[in-house]
Amino acid sequence: MSTISDKVTKTVIDAQARVREGIDRLTEEPESGLDDAAWKAIWITVGGAAAIAIATMLFTWGQNYIQTRINGF
Repeated sequence: MSTISDKVTKTVIDAQARVREGIDRLTEEPESGLDDAAWKAIWITVGGAAAIAIATMLFTWGQNYIQTRINGF
């Protein structure tokens, strides 16, 4: 009976050690690109705003084009 509890205890301790090592490794090596995250956020926001503006212009142009074609009949 003691061998089963010994194996379970060893497995739990090994799992805790692996988790602890993984967490230590993650905290030692910060993610690359974290220092320029603000610039990335700015470019993403500006790009999104530009995409919305272009889509709005195309939609308006298309709507006016269709409206002039319908009125031409």
